[in-house]
Amino acid sequence: KDMFVSLITFDKKDSSCHKISIIKSNLNINKLNFEIFFEFDECVIIKETPSSQNGGRMVDYKDNKLLFTIGDFSTFVRAQDKGSIYGKIIEIDKDNPKNFNFISLGHRNQQGLYYDSDKNKIYSAEHGPEGGDEFNQIIPGGNYGWPVASYGKIGDENLRKINPDMIKLLNSHEKNGFVEPIKYFETSIGISETIKNYFENQNDYNSYFVTSMKNKEDGHSIYEIKFDKNNKLISTDRILIDDRIRDILYIKEKDYYLLMLESSYSIGVLREIN
Repeated sequence: KDMFVSLITFDKKDSSCHKISIIKSNLNINKLNFEIFFEFDECVIIKETPSSQNGGRMVDYKDNKLLFTIGDFSTFVRAQDKGSIYGKIIEIDKDNPKNFNFISLGHRNQQGLYYDSDKNKIYSAEHGPEGGDEFNQIIPGGNYGWPVASYGKIGDENLRKINPDMIKLLNSHEKNGFVEPIKYFETSIGISETIKNYFENQNDYNSYFVTSMKNKEDGHSIYEIKFDKNNKLISTDRILIDDRIRDILYIKEKDYYLLMLESSYSIGVLREIN
């Protein structure tokens, strides 16, 4: 069994040249010996502040593949550039990691990723700028709009001047030729991981959890998102956890979820009470 870790890396000759990579180690309780699994040449020059909007989430995919989210690294416009790897979700062959393909484009900072193998569907949770966090079904070849379309706002209007023809933040995705999110949040919740809600019988509808990291008023919760088979939103319910939730994992044998709680440096348990 292998362990994969994503991390921000820097060009050896230029520390201002930022990118994201994956390292791999055989899972051994005595010693982990990591080696480079996936890397690429393209980088973003960031001289004043550390890189952000990085993505970095991974999940196993069909046919021995790995799905990997790569954010736009605050460049905005690379998300729509089909010649750039930034702002994309990619598929990597585990046996030949140099062989990878774009799954989707037009992303800002995808902090959640889930592959539902039962339904053969991919779901992602993505940070908007100021508001506009999204829960999306990822359709191979789909364009998710950033930075042309977003339900969020940009506080610094000078950023629009970088490329005003592209950085438009038009509200409707669908009307502008992009994939519409199943759910968006007007106020940023600091959206993080997403996973199927195994507590619900999903014959008639879909139910997924998304976790959040923002303050108590706007986040620190698990949100249950229910939608029909046409991706039309049915309801959004909230479970207050009162801590930043970085990750969530379902333990099938115990029928409960483990929560990685960031502020208290602890592991929480979410279970159904009948």
